[in-house]
Amino acid sequence: MMIARPGGGSLVATLMWWGNSEGVKGRCDAKCHGAAGPDCDCMCGGAFHGTRHQQGGVEQTVEVHMSEIYEAAKQRAKAEGLQIHLGEPQLRLL
Repeated sequence: MMIARPGGGSLVATLMWWGNSEGVKGRCDAKCHGAAGPDCDCMCGGAFHGTRHQQGGVEQTVEVHMSEIYEAAKQRAKAEGLQIHLGEPQLRLL
């Protein structure tokens, strides 16, 4: 999900999230995209890890590789008994 930034450009929010009937278990979001260290436990498998600091940033990675990253993430989620979704998790209202 891309969000317009005041003054131009965009800011990446949650690209994908995973969970089960008990709720959200994790997200690929700004924590992953802006990471500086080498460790990534995100469902993206490290594909978006630290991309905010690279030329082209998260947007270029999404544009070029999103479909293959999403397919690989779906397989990892399935192996863990989870479902994966694109965008922000929807809040459940009682």
